Amino acid sequence: MSKGWAQQGGDLVGNFNSSVGSYFATQDFFDPDIDMSPLSGEVRHRVTGTAIYEIPWLADRKDLLGNILGGWQISGVVNFRTGEPLRIDQPSGMGNSRPDYNGGNQVFDDWRDTMLYLDRSAYTLVPTYPITRATARPGTQNASQLQGPGRRRVDVSIGKSFNLGPTMRLQVRAESFNAFNWRQYNNPVTNMTNPNFGRITGVASTRTGQIGLRLTF
Repeated sequence: MSKGWAQQGGDLVGNFNSSVGSYFATQDFFDPDIDMSPLSGEVRHRVTGTAIYEIPWLADRKDLLGNILGGWQISGVVNFRTGEPLRIDQPSGMGNSRPDYNGGNQVFDDWRDTMLYLDRSAYTLVPTYPITRATARPGTQNASQLQGPGRRRVDVSIGKSFNLGPTMRLQVRAESFNAFNWRQYNNPVTNMTNPNFGRITGVASTRTGQIGLRLTF
């Protein structure tokens, strides 16, 4: 079992990714510190654990039944993590504009039932200039104030190796990823002018599985 903690910050770029199209520019070039916030994609807390258990049933039997049903091994990986920082976007004549944060709770308590994660009333659009439509000043919303949904996942596998001869072994293995089929929620829509603002519109991978055979000789 391991526990991870990470915290980093940035202003002008602030991203793990070097891709030019994915960074967050500052709202005010002359005062970049106003956008000092966690890095994009930062996961503040993460807990990971692994376990291996050899099933004792029939493991000591040397007959056909013991060779088939005995000696199976179960292993699992558990992963829990907090959500990523969220930046609320206010489309305007200037790129990377953000609204003002009014204070109070930004996340609905029942979002798992409704899939509506963000409370729109927690934000106010910053005034814009009539001609350029650029925001008149930087918004106060900051990624340090808000995180997206956390995730939890358990992967399980069971396997056994069979001796088929002096130099030949057959390994049978079955694996289930996200074995409990917990929803891996994506981040909500953060564009203030989008009709789906605040709503989670999809999930990541659901439960999947695979069976594998490996012959060694």
